[in-house]
Amino acid sequence: MPLIRYAETMPREHQSRQWTVNRSSPAQTLQEALRNQLNLSGRQAKALLDQRNVFVNGSRVWMARHALKAGDRIEVHGLQAATSANAPEKIEILYRDTWLIAVNKPPGLVSDREKDSVEARLRIQCNLPDLRALHRLDRDTSGVLLFTVTANERAPYLELFRNKALEKTYLALARGTPPAPRFAVDARLDGKEALTKVVRLQQRGGYCLLSCEIPTGRTHQIRRHLLQHGLVIVGERQYAQKGPAPAPERSVPRQMLHAHRLALPCPHLNTPLQFSAPLPLDFREALKNFQLRAPKETN
Repeated sequence: MPLIRYAETMPREHQSRQWTVNRSSPAQTLQEALRNQLNLSGRQAKALLDQRNVFVNGSRVWMARHALKAGDRIEVHGLQAATSANAPEKIEILYRDTWLIAVNKPPGLVSDREKDSVEARLRIQCNLPDLRALHRLDRDTSGVLLFTVTANERAPYLELFRNKALEKTYLALARGTPPAPRFAVDARLDGKEALTKVVRLQQRGGYCLLSCEIPTGRTHQIRRHLLQHGLVIVGERQYAQKGPAPAPERSVPRQMLHAHRLALPCPHLNTPLQFSAPLPLDFREALKNFQLRAPKETN
């Protein structure tokens, strides 16, 4: 007997599927349904849940033991990425000298401290066992990320971070209407000062493309500050989980936040350095879906 009545959608890149739980289906958890319906291993099914790419009745659900009921509508996105066995791609290097390496971090990888991180891959790729990350970007955030070639070179760069001598600009695709073309959010986070300067680059319907400059670097600063003005980064999975996700956003694979540009005075070369990371494909596709354009300088 079929486990579920099956209604499938297969958009570009075979990344999404949908179905409805049949009344005659046996009791099952969400992980079991993913495994059985999509012919996945338990680990692959859990990976989809951990990536928060599964929706039940329009709401994002990531609990493996979530009990399904007859009539529940299940949507799965990012299927190809979660089940791919391809070899890891090389990390794109934006700049390299004797002391510093700047890369374009891909989404879906942590910055450091894990076996499969940008730091670990870059050590192998560049044959630099002492290479270390100078700062971090969230797993789902793409863009400019800095590394020192050796641990001995870290001190002067860390001093720049402490003195807020770096200029960090992010691009964010968000749902909502900014309160003004330019505005700032100066609100403490976790008891520490935090400032985010925002410029509205484009607005169409209920979505906008924002440029966000952060002199400070608090945990999830941009996401939390934008929420204070009712702006939710598309694909955001942690701070805006109440109620069903809007249908146009469910196929977005991750939070649309990109570390676009970083500038700093180089302590070794005694000259300013500036790095710019092109937008990844998923961000460009999301902009198209919401009828927005990628900034010209990232083309």
